[in-house]
Amino acid sequence: MRPLVADIDLDALRHNYQLACRCAPKSRSVAVIKADAYGHGALACAQALERDAPAFAVACIEEAAAIWRKLSAAPNVTALHLMSHFATADLQDSRYFNQQMARLQGLAKELDAPLCLANSPATLAWPVAHGDWNRPGVMLYGSDPLEVANDITQQLQPVMTLRSEVIAMRELEEGEPVGYSGRWRAPRRSRIAVVACGYGDGYDRHARDGTPVLVNGQRCAIAGKVSMDMLTVDVTDVPDAVIGSEVVLWGRASNGVILPVDEVARYCDTISYTLLTGVLPRAPRRYHGRSV
Repeated sequence: MRPLVADIDLDALRHNYQLACRCAPKSRSVAVIKADAYGHGALACAQALERDAPAFAVACIEEAAAIWRKLSAAPNVTALHLMSHFATADLQDSRYFNQQMARLQGLAKELDAPLCLANSPATLAWPVAHGDWNRPGVMLYGSDPLEVANDITQQLQPVMTLRSEVIAMRELEEGEPVGYSGRWRAPRRSRIAVVACGYGDGYDRHARDGTPVLVNGQRCAIAGKVSMDMLTVDVTDVPDAVIGSEVVLWGRASNGVILPVDEVARYCDTISYTLLTGVLPRAPRRYHGRSV
């Protein structure tokens, strides 16, 4: 059996949800479990949060326009809320956020409607956006959605650890190539570890040379193009790396060292959302924690 597994820490999930609640103590927080809970498994995550979260959000009922007043007049409809989303809540520049917020506040006053606006970045960084309900999403899974981290985002805990093992080792001389098209060439006599994880498992093929991974809890770098079933890592500076050594593609290593999925995403020229939701069923989910 391939050693690749996506470990899901449900205690970390509950920690992150409670952190979202502490960010906005006067609001109720909807736990967003759309896109199969950002790739973590919607049912398992909902069951882990069922005693904490008063509601869950999924996508999507088809959008409807200009029907607010019709719904308000319907005798069997209660507790309507004005819900919208922010385009720039993750940025430090507040100009566009403030413009959007002003429009939404004006509409809420016109309709006399409770607000549900705050996504993860607004929950974390914009108290003015906290309404009757908030909608923390990717932050529940330990990803920092802000352009610049703050004291609160530094308390987030990774929920998914994409974990595998070294399945082969190779010794290379200076100048020898690795991987398809020989993109990476050894700058010195090098040790290369072959890892059981590839784009057939959902790991991003765009990961460039230097993308970080943890081998035995120590930072190493991808060397060469990611293939369908495996990738290669330069472990020259990790002398204890052997066949069977733990490899963490993102998340928490056994020694407690964390490799943030957000950092890996930057090396792949993407965002954490695509990495987390992109992990394919070939990487089985393994749930643990007191919430199981």
